[in-house]
Amino acid sequence: MSIILCEDRSPEPEDKFHGSLYGYSGKGCRCAECREAARLYAQKYRRSDKGSKAARKSASRNNFIRQEALAWVRQNHPEVIIELEGRWNKKLDNSTVGQ
Repeated sequence: MSIILCEDRSPEPEDKFHGSLYGYSGKGCRCAECREAARLYAQKYRRSDKGSKAARKSASRNNFIRQEALAWVRQNHPEVIIELEGRWNKKLDNSTVGQ
């Protein structure tokens, strides 16, 4: 699928897909109207029951993967964990300085 740029738009009537989710996802158009339509659709989906459940499930799965990866690194490369913890602590110290 090729991506249609704004410059490639033709003002012809067959360009009815512009400003729609189909234009963005089906036709690959990235004009401002199609991007806005995709943004609004995603926003509405995230606010729906189905979208919020999917987001929670995805976040839970991502957290599980993150924890498993961290455990593997901790077991196999403890020197990396020591360095990362030092960076994290430094970052936390810097973020609490201005409070």
